[in-house]
Amino acid sequence: MVHNVFPLTDDENLQKSSIVTYTVIDNRHLVYVDDSNLLHFLNIEQSTQNIGKSKLIKTVNLGSYNTRQIKKLIYHEYENNGMYLIWSDDTSISWAKLDRLLLYSAVSDDLQNCSQKQLSYKWKLNDPYARIMDFQACNKSHMMLFFVVTNTGSIINFRFYKELSKRSLQILEHRVTKKPRPKNSSSNAKYVFKQDNLVSHFKKIAHDSFSELKLFSSTSTYVIATCYDNNIYCFQVCATTQKLQFIGKNDTIVKTLPLNTTNQITSTLDVLQRTGSQIFKLVVNVNNYGCVLLSLSIQDAQWNFQIIKAYKLKKLCETMAKIGVSLFCDGSKCFVLRGSERGSLYQWNTETHRGQKLYSFGKNSDSLVHSFIKSNSQNGNESIYWLQNTETIQIL
Repeated sequence: MVHNVFPLTDDENLQKSSIVTYTVIDNRHLVYVDDSNLLHFLNIEQSTQNIGKSKLIKTVNLGSYNTRQIKKLIYHEYENNGMYLIWSDDTSISWAKLDRLLLYSAVSDDLQNCSQKQLSYKWKLNDPYARIMDFQACNKSHMMLFFVVTNTGSIINFRFYKELSKRSLQILEHRVTKKPRPKNSSSNAKYVFKQDNLVSHFKKIAHDSFSELKLFSSTSTYVIATCYDNNIYCFQVCATTQKLQFIGKNDTIVKTLPLNTTNQITSTLDVLQRTGSQIFKLVVNVNNYGCVLLSLSIQDAQWNFQIIKAYKLKKLCETMAKIGVSLFCDGSKCFVLRGSERGSLYQWNTETHRGQKLYSFGKNSDSLVHSFIKSNSQNGNESIYWLQNTETIQIL
């Protein structure tokens, strides 16, 4: 059953704001950033009568700390050093301890003061032509590792030592096409990072732009990224130096499926590991087609992609880059979820491949379903959150 989390709060000011990005802390707490760079902490009711109803706990102004619009927000547990919120705009990544953020009151407090006391941190791109498309973080050897992909075809990793209160940067850059970097890319930049842009613009302007990345681990830590050249790029993190090793790129989807010029591999992708093995399931969104479920096996640094099933939807006419797709488990069963531009949520069983329209906002609705987040519920299964346009967060 689908439930609204937002805007079912009694706060009228919240109901007027637009949600740009959000993250789930646990099954009772959610945080989102609005279009004014205000960070809102919500408590989610879990009673049968009011499931999904939210109550505002705290609001913190990030506008003085981030003058550009914040694009992405994630929650991260940094081993014994506490819980962090990490957020990015198009040129920087910032992070701060959750309990420190909760100490500051709405709007009046300035996180610049917090930064001077080393309670929050910021890393900036040093390339004036680059824009951050996506980032992820993980823990490694008492460090917090960050991975960033950009519109200029670069992937960057840097590490953060909490004990030393300093950062150490390690950069590895891969040009994914031979197209030279433009001498003046100011006009390109506003197209490249706009979240909901026409696919035709991306194909012409940002062919070498990464769209999204995911981290997954078994015996090693791996990074996988999708790109607007319709390839999937694979990296492995060195256990000793934490530097990235480029494994290669894969064009299985392009070679296998009957795609045309309107079909574009875009965000998002998701990875699910089969317990106790080096075999993973991967789902990738393809605009104007549907989504593709793949298996990925890794042995001796050799990556083997195979298409399990291509889930094609009929009568699609999609222009947005940001359509949600996710893999999740319900007991022993695994499912693929995919959003749409027409307010619909689709589901397929990864074993039987039977599909259904799980939810519909309304017939012929111009409503974008995107930004899936998984969170463990009280019964041990996964709860799925997603964003409907910039107005409503839903729970499945």
